[in-house]
Amino acid sequence: MRFEKYSPGPADILVAQWWARLTASGDLDLTFGREFTSLSALLALWQDPSELFYLIGKRGISFAFSLEPSWGAVALSLWAEPELRQSKSLLAMVIAALDEAFGRWDTVIGVTKQHSLLALHRKLGYNVTGPLPGLWASGEPAWLMTLTAPEWKKRRTRWDQARRS
Repeated sequence: MRFEKYSPGPADILVAQWWARLTASGDLDLTFGREFTSLSALLALWQDPSELFYLIGKRGISFAFSLEPSWGAVALSLWAEPELRQSKSLLAMVIAALDEAFGRWDTVIGVTKQHSLLALHRKLGYNVTGPLPGLWASGEPAWLMTLTAPEWKKRRTRWDQARRS
């Protein structure tokens, strides 16, 4: 699986189409927060040193993750189009995103206001704290999640062994 890395220019049109889909579906607030209601704010999010990686599907961007360095760690935000969310291929995409993050940082940070995602994060090895009042940009409570390189390596090794057997 080869992710495209966003850089300003022709890819702006693709990201603009994705932003429109996120806005129409309500996923924009769930993934990035209400402060990104304008396209220019979302595009500004991925200026150096932050990065956006994505896969292209039939309707444009089908899977994306961003890496935002912070406090000696990296914040990972991830989105998958609805058709992928229950698929087996999604796990491979998430693993690849985490591998990309752990290739450069020792700690991955996540924040979500979606209680339904907590069990999945715990299964990936994240430590979950919260809900913390006002943590989401809009002032809503959210959960802070952290995953360290040693814990990721342990989980990753188990998945690789299970896949081989």
